[in-house]
Order: sequence, then structure tokens, then C-alpha cells
Amino acid sequence: MLKIKPIFFFLIIFIFTFGGHVPPAHAQNQDLFTEMNNELREYIKPWQGKISLRYQNLLTGKYYTLNSQTEVPAASTIKLPLALYVMHLADEGKLSLIERLTYQSHHYSGGSGIIQYDPVGTAYTIADLVEKAMIYSDNIAFIMLKERVGKDQFVTYLKKLGASYAYPGGRNMTSADDLCLYAYELFRYSRQNENGKTLLQYLEHTAYNSTIPMGVQGKIVAHKVGMIPMNLIYNDTAVIFDKVPYTLAVATNGIDYEKSQEVIANLASIVDRYHVLTLKTNNDLQTINLALASAKYAVPSTFFTKVPDFYSYLLGKEIFSGISSSTMYGMSVRNNSFHQQLVFLEKSGAVTNWGFSERDGTASLNQSLAQSN
Repeated sequence: MLKIKPIFFFLIIFIFTFGGHVPPAHAQNQDLFTEMNNELREYIKPWQGKISLRYQNLLTGKYYTLNSQTEVPAASTIKLPLALYVMHLADEGKLSLIERLTYQSHHYSGGSGIIQYDPVGTAYTIADLVEKAMIYSDNIAFIMLKERVGKDQFVTYLKKLGASYAYPGGRNMTSADDLCLYAYELFRYSRQNENGKTLLQYLEHTAYNSTIPMGVQGKIVAHKVGMIPMNLIYNDTAVIFDKVPYTLAVATNGIDYEKSQEVIANLASIVDRYHVLTLKTNNDLQTINLALASAKYAVPSTFFTKVPDFYSYLLGKEIFSGISSSTMYGMSVRNNSFHQQLVFLEKSGAVTNWGFSERDGTASLNQSLAQSN
């Protein structure tokens, strides 16, 4: 068995990855994004200036925006970053999720939630308040949690995340860009921490599902809505778990309350259809596999601007040590099966590796290659 020299390996990968007659992935996807843009803009013509949207593929980083920087009332979507902040504080030992807070008369707020039906003086753990804020969008739970952590500290956290609208002038405002930022943080946090997984599970079982989930039926969706019916405000931000997960945020302002929910669902359906189509381009599938594998090694997918960079990195980790050039050559030309053996997706759509680590990677990969050959 020979250890592959990087320069030889580069030539193999370059020839079989970029050769042939398949158009570049970016060209194929640019056409799809143009089509999606045209369809979205045609659909929203009756509501010009009343809709903003951001989509982002969580593995390739590709994104689409439509008025995504426009300032809009955040409504209850602000509860998502607050819950993230509370959980981060718990991780840092700065508060305990079993700490009990007492519902007092100044906490009262009508609208969404179930605590309003409990007597003043009822005590809840912070964990219980987080759950109610996420599943029932409980206004009183939000007020109690924000009081506990401090509004100024919460604003600092929003800015640290990169939010453009962190209570500007004391107003609860946001944008589609900021909403996608919070959804991405939810996704990232859920992959690293049990408290993050708990938040994700709450938002997969929220009581409000007439918007983005309605447009992508059959897929797992973790999302947070925010609405002010009297002001014709309805927003939704989500992580959608397909074979490749993505974030989507849609904000509406000035559309009939019932109609706005239908509009958000229809926009989600359009975006989801094009998201799926982009995954069917051969080269983009390669990009996705590279991004998945980069996630395993905690290396930003943007590092791998070209396929050879990715393989060079793994060669540096000696993952391919001991694999013959002929074996690698065969795997490279056989329908991208080599890429598909590096990583796979769990049924839920979460990213995971297929079972090799840096220490035992050589043996596991060799065994897999032998079985495939």
C-alpha cells in the first residue's frame, strides 16, 4: 500500500471533480436562485414593501435575501435570543435552571401564553419559564426572564451575536437578517450542548404552526413566531431539517392577520422547493459533502474554496495514509461514492460523521473502501 503524495492526489481530484461536461455548481445554482428570485418577487407583488425574507443553506453558506435588512417589529421572535442567552448563562454557572422565580402583579401581560391564567404568587423554575416562552410564546415568562437577566445585559448579548437591531432606542425591532442569525445560533448551539438541544426540541413542538411549518409539511421545523394581530405583524424564523438543513426568516408588516400566515407558508414552500433543487446538482452535492466533512473537523466550510484544499487538509491529518493510489483512483471516478462515504446525515437531518476519528480513521476508512470495492 502506498501513501499518496499530495501533488498526485491533487491531480486525480482535480481531473475527476472538475472534468467532464457538468456545468459548475455555482452556475447551476445561480440559475436556480434567479428562478427563485423571479418567482418570489412575482408572488409578493400584491404586498410590495410589506415582506422581508432571508434564506441560508447551513452547510454551504449560500443565501438569498429579500429586503432582509429592513427594520420590522420583532414581536415575540425576541423570545428566542432571550432563551438562548438564559441557557448560555446557565452553562456558565451564572444562573441555575432550577432557580425559582415568583410571578408578581407587575409581570402581567395578556396576549399569548398560559401563565396569565395562574394566580399571582405562583413560582416557576427558570427552566419552566424557558419552556413556556418557547412552546406557548408566553409573554409573562419572557418578562420574568428578562427581568432576571437584566435588559442591558440582554442587549449586550444581542450585539455580541451580531444583531443589527438590539432594542434600538428601546424599541423591540428586528430584521430578517437578525432573525436568521438567531435561528443559526439555535442550530449551532443545539449541536454542541444539551441545553441547546432542549431549546431546539421546544421549538419543534411549539403551539404555533400555521406559517413556515405549513409550507414545508413533512419536514422537522424548529421555529419561533412573533405576531401582533392588531398591528398586522406576523414574523417567523426557523431551522428546517431536510437532507441539508437551512434557516428561513420571513417578516410581514401590514398584511391581514390571517392572510399573512398563508403568505409566509407559501413563501416557505417556494424557498423549500428551490432548496431541494439545488441539492440535486452533482457539483453542489460535492460541496455539501465537503461542508459536512469540514463540520466534523470543526473547520469553517469557507476554508475549502476548492476541492483539493479539502483533501490536502485531510491528507495532513493522515486520514488517507496507507490507501493505494489505485484504490483512491477507483473511488474518485465511481459516481462520487468516495465523497458519500466520508459523511452521512442522520434521519433527523443533523450532521454527523460516519464513524471514523482522527486516531482510527485509517483503519475505518480502509475497511469501508475495501467493502465498496
